[in-house]
Formats: sequence, structure tokens, C-alpha cells
Amino acid sequence: MRIRTALAILALVIAAVTTTAAVAASGATHYRWRDAHGVLHFSDSLPPDAVKYGYELINDQGIVVRTVERALTPQERKQREAAAAVQAAAARQARDRARADRQMLAAYPQESDLQLAQKEQLSTIDQAIQTTELNLKSQERTLADLLQRAAEIEHTQKAVPKFISDDIARQRGVVNTQREALAQARSERAATVQAQAAQRAHYRSVKQQQDAAAAASAASSGQ
Repeated sequence: MRIRTALAILALVIAAVTTTAAVAASGATHYRWRDAHGVLHFSDSLPPDAVKYGYELINDQGIVVRTVERALTPQERKQREAAAAVQAAAARQARDRARADRQMLAAYPQESDLQLAQKEQLSTIDQAIQTTELNLKSQERTLADLLQRAAEIEHTQKAVPKFISDDIARQRGVVNTQREALAQARSERAATVQAQAAQRAHYRSVKQQQDAAAAASAASSGQ
């Protein structure tokens, strides 16, 4: 950490030398800074404390030519880098959202086009649900037959054979799996309906913005 801090200070010193050389022709070689205790200092040279705590470069007329911030601590540097990363991520998400909106408008010029695509999506989900329901009914009938067979055997005061008990246990597992799949499919359909409603609302908002921008552009061209 000490090495990183030293490198940061060295970078500030190099920047200060570059700035001084650039404005030397105007006689801007005066420095103003505050030390660790807040005491204000003026100097014609650049001491280490000025670089450490930040300083101002002033010309002969007393005008601040440049302000150099103090060297950041490792923690402050991490915080600044984290904030920059968050801002970059937000900018990236905004670009991705804008690109997705353009693609959506290109794919669905009118809201009716979007609604048709959504209807087809729900139709596919409904077909899958119907297939699962039919499979479940079939598996439930098979289980009912096995249970009936076991009941008839027990009615004769005989023990139910192990293979029948195993078949019943296995068939119950199949039925439970089908029921879970059906419940999941119905839940996904409900979530899809909500997502589609949100998509249509977003489409209308983006479409209105596009139409407003096109109208403004046309009006500007007409003038």
C-alpha cells in the first residue's frame, strides 16, 4: 500500500512539473495549499506537502490556473474505482436497453404485431400444459388400476405381492412428478402473462417516444 501511495504522489509530481513547464511563459509559478492542520501556505516552489494534500497553481495576477487534488488513499481509490465501475455498468445497461428497444420496434412495427407474437407464445405454452394434463390423467388411471388390483388381493385375505407394491410406489412417483410439472407449467404461464403485459406497456412507451421524435424531426425539416 505504501508503494502504491508513493507512486500516486510521484505521478502528481510529474503532472505538476508538466503543468509548470506549460505555463512558465506566463510567470505562473506560485503555489497555494493547505497542510494537514488546515494552515494556508504560499510558495514559488512545490514542496512534498503540497503534492500530498493538493494545491493550486496561481499566476502573477492571482488567478488560479489549475487545481490539483490531493493524492487519494488506497481506500478512497478503491471507492472511486467502485463508483466508476457502477457508472460504467449503468451506461452499459442503458446502451443494451436502447439496442433491445430498437430491435423490438424493428420486429414489431405495430402493437398488433407484438400481440400476435405473444398470442402464439401463449398458445405454445397452452399446448404443453394440455399434453401434461393428458399424461397426468393417463398415469393416474394406471395408478388407480394398480391400487384396485392390490385392494382385490387384500379382499381375499392374501398378501399383496412385492412386485405390485413396488409398481404402486413407482407409479405414485410418476404421478407426483407429472403433477409437479403441471403446476410448474401453469405457474410459468401466469408469469408469462404478466411479463407480456409489462412488455406491451413498455412497447407503447417506446413507440410513443419514437413517434414524438419523428414528428419533431419532420416539423424541424419543414421549417
